[in-house]
Amino acid sequence: MFVGGVGGTEQRFYLWFDPTADYNTYTVIWNPFQILLLVDGIPARVFGNFEGAGVPYPNEKPMRMFSILYNGDQWATQGGRVKIDFSHAPFVASFSNLTLEGCVWNMEDFNGSLALCTSTTQGNHWWDGPEFSSLNYAQQGHLKWVRDNYLLCDY
Repeated sequence: MFVGGVGGTEQRFYLWFDPTADYNTYTVIWNPFQILLLVDGIPARVFGNFEGAGVPYPNEKPMRMFSILYNGDQWATQGGRVKIDFSHAPFVASFSNLTLEGCVWNMEDFNGSLALCTSTTQGNHWWDGPEFSSLNYAQQGHLKWVRDNYLLCDY
């Protein structure tokens, strides 16, 4: 995750499932309270909004998400110790039933002001509801299980 053009918040996990065996459901909920990443309903990552404590939170520019496949030999493979097995190429990712919902930000309509987008829509969408402001007890347990058993590295 990048905030203000700065990364340094990376986490790497071993997966607790085989992503090639079947489709999985990946969910990202990004609201004023937290960014929540779920895999098949299981929280895998939470990036909370702690701006009050001086921690930057990505809420001042329009968000974007992308998915790519690339050779991550250095950072994604334990500093290059684990080489990518190119005998499994071509590497392919496919998506189905993709649903995107969010506040549509148009620089021309809002004169470049993100505040207008959030102030006119915040609280009017399902993802701004109280159930998405923090993890419930069961989700906290699932997140702990993922971190305790599958977290490889937390920068």
